[in-house]
This record gives sequence, C-alpha cells and structure tokens, in this order.
Amino acid sequence: MSLNFYRAESKDSIDFDNEFVGLEEELQDYLYKNIDMIDCEIKCIYEIDPYSDSELDSTMIKILMDVCGKIKTSGYLTHYEDEDEAMEFFVRLEELCENALGCNQKIFAIGD
Repeated sequence: MSLNFYRAESKDSIDFDNEFVGLEEELQDYLYKNIDMIDCEIKCIYEIDPYSDSELDSTMIKILMDVCGKIKTSGYLTHYEDEDEAMEFFVRLEELCENALGCNQKIFAIGD
C-alpha cells in the first residue's frame, strides 16, 4: 500500500488535486527492512498505517523534516533499487513539511 502526504489545515480541507508526495510500498518496505542501519527516527514513516488516514501535527512534522535531512545526507539509500526516486521522495517530503509549518498547517498521510 502506498501513502500520499498532503498539507492542509484539516482533513476536510485537503485539496486532493494539489501538492502531495507519494510514498511507494517498495520504499516503505526497504526502510523497514533496513532499520538497523538507519540511525534516525525513521520509524515515524514506516509506522504510519498505509490502510488508514493519519494526521501529523507540528511536532511530528519537525521529526519528519529531521528524518528527511538525515536521509538526504547519508548513504542509507545507496542499496535501494531506485536511489534517485527515493531521494526525490525525501526532498519533496521535506519541502511539503516546510510549507506546512510555514502556513501553520498539518500533514495528512492518506492510505489507498
């Protein structure tokens, strides 16, 4: 199951046709399977229920941003099949988080 991350003030105000970042199941599985080599709070991503919808507050958004920054500057993704695609996910998620914080919004992880 993939997850799509959106920013909005409330779940009811999500614009599903607007900016979002998608996390593919393969990358989520890779992160879970390689948890031992990742020394940051990566569990905040793989613990999100891909079958449900989750609301992430500013505290969790800041943790996500920290994770994205660490993943981008580390070698954690070098063994992932599509390293560039995975890196793009973390770059875009970090930008989405920055935009959400700047607009006093939340992040919503919507499972499909």
